[in-house]
Amino acid sequence: MKLKNTQPLTTIYLPVQYTDGPDVHWTGAQRGDRISYFEDFETVAFDPVNHRFTLKATANVGGGSPPLPPGDGEIVKLIFSSSDTALGGETAGVDSTVQSNYTVKLLTDFASYGPQVYGGEARVITVQRGDVNFDHELNIADLTYLVEYEFMGGAPPVSFASADVDADRSITIADITYLATYEFKHGPEPPPLQ
Repeated sequence: MKLKNTQPLTTIYLPVQYTDGPDVHWTGAQRGDRISYFEDFETVAFDPVNHRFTLKATANVGGGSPPLPPGDGEIVKLIFSSSDTALGGETAGVDSTVQSNYTVKLLTDFASYGPQVYGGEARVITVQRGDVNFDHELNIADLTYLVEYEFMGGAPPVSFASADVDADRSITIADITYLATYEFKHGPEPPPLQ
């Protein structure tokens, strides 16, 4: 989550609610780059039944850390997980407005205020071994993509698992061979993700 502030901030309250989408579950949060030095970062409310939680970040709780200076950028990384059956491309809405007794609140040494808030989404990405270019098909384009990645400095695959075609937890020429055998010699299909 990003924040643009014009005043130095000492504390941030961030309530979040996410929709009951494609088996999405909130699993945690981390300080973003802008508040990485904040002394306290905690969940002050959590309601898994209604898919909501509130985070509180405080710059100084006795260690002398300065307030967050005016600026723009990432303050929190929200971490969600999905079930193995969730389909790629599905989304769950993420909203930061009001949760029970909490609203988005920014505190300075002299005042507090509520910012303008915009919703977002968490997108579920699932992959299949061998679908290296993530077009939801196993074909020669995946083989080309993997060869370019391995030998010609091409773009990395969408995920490690998609390029680990033989499921040996490494991406090597053996994955290229496995995919070529599957594509051209009717070899075994890449194993499913576990």
